Amino acid sequence: MTSMTDEEWKGVQEALVVGGLYECINNLLASRFRQPCLVSISDANRWILDQAYDDGDGNTITLEPTDDGPWFAGVYDGDEVMLGMEHDGTLYSVVSLSGGGLVAVIVGNGLIENEMGVAFHGAAEAKAYVKGLTAK
Repeated sequence: MTSMTDEEWKGVQEALVVGGLYECINNLLASRFRQPCLVSISDANRWILDQAYDDGDGNTITLEPTDDGPWFAGVYDGDEVMLGMEHDGTLYSVVSLSGGGLVAVIVGNGLIENEMGVAFHGAAEAKAYVKGLTAK
């Protein structure tokens, strides 16, 4: 599969903003090249997300920035399925658990291994927990 350098992506993004077609074409390019245009994470962590959310038909998660940087949203089929951030090369994921609005923090490749993670009553608590982990 063809890929672009970060500098090439930046040039494409700037051109799209000027042309007013940024969101539509950016999403098309992201799906075509299967790499995030707006969220920069390592290839290793992108691979973890691709594997964890691969539906078997070549479709996977897209990453979108949030207003709460460095957090990004993972969107699958139009629904936000996780929040994530990368810190010092480690992926931190906040994912929904079944029932009651509970979420779990899963670190690293635990998404692929179906780890349960540490449970919280909401994303705000989970993000605070990750903030504590990454402050060390």
